[in-house]
Amino acid sequence: MTKLQKRMIEDLQLRGMSESTQESYLRAVRKLEEHYSKSPNEITEEELRQYFLYLKNEKKYFRSASTIALCGIKFLFDHTLKKKWSTLTFVRAPRDVPKQRSLSPGPVSKLPSRRRSKTVESTNLPRFIPFAIRGLLISWRPE
Repeated sequence: MTKLQKRMIEDLQLRGMSESTQESYLRAVRKLEEHYSKSPNEITEEELRQYFLYLKNEKKYFRSASTIALCGIKFLFDHTLKKKWSTLTFVRAPRDVPKQRSLSPGPVSKLPSRRRSKTVESTNLPRFIPFAIRGLLISWRPE
């Protein structure tokens, strides 16, 4: 374990980070070191910027993995190395874009209709009756 790793672990512990957070942050920093084959002390701000672009465009990290990498590396540079770089302030994890599902006309026509039986008119009910109760009274059928 290098002095830098030991110092980062101590800083994480002082900040009250959990064991799993410490491991995740250290893994993110280790991957940065492996990518450039040098210590984070020697990495320039432009290299850091290029690394985040690499994670986004080539590795195609999901939001959760990007957030962990960003937070771990940001913690190292902000708290352990005490380097305030502008790159770390504007880098954001990408948003996960949900896949939109469209329904074809076939399944849409099979959806149940939303008709209610109107045995009691909603307009005749007093306004002080809560909405949920009014809904029950509207769908209620006397026998």
